[in-house]
Amino acid sequence: AEANPGGELDRRLRGDKVVIFLHLLGLDMQGHAFRPDSAEYRANIRSVDEGIARVEARLAKFFRDDRATAFLFTSDHGMSNKGSHGDGEPECTETPIVAWGAGVARTAPSKGGVVPGHA
Repeated sequence: AEANPGGELDRRLRGDKVVIFLHLLGLDMQGHAFRPDSAEYRANIRSVDEGIARVEARLAKFFRDDRATAFLFTSDHGMSNKGSHGDGEPECTETPIVAWGAGVARTAPSKGGVVPGHA
């Protein structure tokens, strides 16, 4: 939807403490159908990366680069190499959390592979 000036979406987006939630089902479906190590799955990851970059750019343009927007990217579950989940194995239950933008501290490389405070 477009946030036409003065319209309902425009008004809501300019409100206080706005949260925009996107559910990207394609990666899960591709993982089940083709397995996580497939060319199809990797192509879908590239597509999601490009889509997130477009969303970030559109939000920056809409909010005129106000530097007050934070982004949080995560998953509801992992996936085994066989394209399944739900069995309780770490690769199925551990999920990434990637955050960037306003109020998010940058991390620094760490000896030993774990950034302090992120274990």
